[in-house]
Amino acid sequence: MIIGSHIEDAEPLFSSISMELTQTSTWARRRPFELDSPPGGRRMTISYGHPEEVRAELPNAEVRLDSRYSRSYNSDSVHVSHHDTFQVSFASPITLEQISRSYIDPLRYFLALALGPVPRVVQTHLGLATPTAATPPAFHPLELRLPEEATPKLERLTNHHRMAFTIETRPFAEIVPRWFTVFQTFPTVCDLLFNAAQQSHLTAKFFNLASSLEPMHQKSFPQSSKKSPEHHKKVDKILKSAPLEHVEWLRASLAYSHTPKYRQRIRELLDFIGPVRHRFIDQDLEDWSRSVADYRNTVAHSKSLESMDWSHLSHTTRQVDILLRFTLMRHLGFTETECDGLYHPGIWEWH
Repeated sequence: MIIGSHIEDAEPLFSSISMELTQTSTWARRRPFELDSPPGGRRMTISYGHPEEVRAELPNAEVRLDSRYSRSYNSDSVHVSHHDTFQVSFASPITLEQISRSYIDPLRYFLALALGPVPRVVQTHLGLATPTAATPPAFHPLELRLPEEATPKLERLTNHHRMAFTIETRPFAEIVPRWFTVFQTFPTVCDLLFNAAQQSHLTAKFFNLASSLEPMHQKSFPQSSKKSPEHHKKVDKILKSAPLEHVEWLRASLAYSHTPKYRQRIRELLDFIGPVRHRFIDQDLEDWSRSVADYRNTVAHSKSLESMDWSHLSHTTRQVDILLRFTLMRHLGFTETECDGLYHPGIWEWH
């Protein structure tokens, strides 16, 4: 819902967006306040030094990290707060749907990867590309209010994710463009991963996360899904030796025989993230991969849910979540050693 002046265009175009997300200031780690309290005095001075604006260039936009402050006071108290905001200016006007998918979602997911929980949109203002005659042509502020997300009542994931990385870990101009590239590579994986906590039931959470592993592997290792010359020769040899009446059936059966099995994909992702895998998987990796595959098949086909080990499924769901996050961080440019140092045990729980 857009709050502001009446817009006559059926699909208005916008040139910029300013948005404040929960956790932005936690990630930015900027504290521009200085307190001065002389000894023995009853006065205190609060100085606010406006933090320097930082920028990142994207192919079709510029992202800036800006800040503002607010204050309120009465006769016996004063409250001053600092807020970091993302300012995005587009190279050419785009629709609200494009803004939501191409900029709001990636920035929310970015903070979720950095800090844990998916942030909420506190407030957003849009710059209308074609302002009405009654408004100045430079900027037409409109407030965007997003629908309230439903809070699941059952088995909600509470993420006590300690600081994984902040703006101090990588320069803003480097990590933000790289994240947008990662998001464009793994959009479905990001949707399933960062929205899993909104699912009401543990089986739905697990299935969403487990379903993300295959596309994550396909994009991470694109060569693994291509047929090698050796595979072509092997299949041709098998088909030539088969009875004529079975050739077409056999050809169809072998059509995807070159693709890695689900368990193999999991193992290769575990190898990809490096030694940190042993920090959150407390069993043999082959056994764990088999367990994930078995749970996925059980949930997908609704088999034997009555006899499900719910405690173990909850633990496995947490592990798959962490595997997906560290895979994204590896694509974001973090080394195996850095990932190992960023993991903090005992910070996730389901309830």
